[in-house]
Amino acid sequence: TMLTPIIPHTTEEVYSYFSNKKEESIYLCDMPDATHHQNEEELLSKYSEFMSLRDDVLKALEVARNEKVIGKSLNAHVTFNPTPKIAKLILSLDTNLAQVFIVSKFDVVGTNIEGATTYESGEIKVEPAVGHTCERCWQIVDEVSEDGLCDRCKKIVG
Repeated sequence: TMLTPIIPHTTEEVYSYFSNKKEESIYLCDMPDATHHQNEEELLSKYSEFMSLRDDVLKALEVARNEKVIGKSLNAHVTFNPTPKIAKLILSLDTNLAQVFIVSKFDVVGTNIEGATTYESGEIKVEPAVGHTCERCWQIVDEVSEDGLCDRCKKIVG
């Protein structure tokens, strides 16, 4: 129902295939109510910090692209030395930062990086990623299978 105002015909068609319809048409369904959480302020603060980090990484990628260090972001190997505040944020996220930033490699280090640029969130260095390109996801990885797929894609396809 959330997408109905944006893509009405598509959502109506998708709704027609639902087996547990509550209404005859998606247009007759109510919009979902907002869910409030006890830690909303903490989540908003965390999100704001993450968006600041994201802006810095995107700036570094754009500079590297303009300097012809990389082509697309998947050609990048990002090395990042975060500030203590951002390091704490990264630990709390427990996610694959390479996937989040759409780069092939994203290394977080705890020491100064030679040749890095200092941003608000820490030092960032962008270099070309070295390895083989996966034929499915286009990430540059250390090894690909005989099918040209990285381990992650091989599991998905297999």
